[in-house]
Amino acid sequence: MSSLSITHYFPFLRVRILRQRVSGDGRRAYLEAVPNRRFCPIRHLCGRPVTGIHSQESRWFWDLDFGPARVWIHCHYRKVVCPHCQKIPTEELELFDPYLRVTKRLARYIFELCRILTVQEVARHLGLDWKTVKEVDQKFLEKASQY
Repeated sequence: MSSLSITHYFPFLRVRILRQRVSGDGRRAYLEAVPNRRFCPIRHLCGRPVTGIHSQESRWFWDLDFGPARVWIHCHYRKVVCPHCQKIPTEELELFDPYLRVTKRLARYIFELCRILTVQEVARHLGLDWKTVKEVDQKFLEKASQY
């Protein structure tokens, strides 16, 4: 394993990269991320700070490719107790949308590609299922129509 670190290319404030591992052939990179304890947890829906932690979970997210390497982030995140709505939403980590399996920056890239290519072409280009690409595109279009 190389002693070079790729974690500097993942400048997410609310998460901290614990470990990195790059496959021997350089085609896959795996990162492990945890919430940055320096920040007070906030709700992903409204951005309000919360005090209670309900539970902790983890999930794999696909990020933008890093050169020839496909990047996967195993992110640990917290479910928080919101005193305002009495629900248990996911903490906002600025890394992912709680309902997608891709990071926010990959989602932005997908959306920008969908502006000039078809959903099928974007899916083929990125090696994703067309349903994932369509879901990401729809989420961005819904957000744009709210403004």
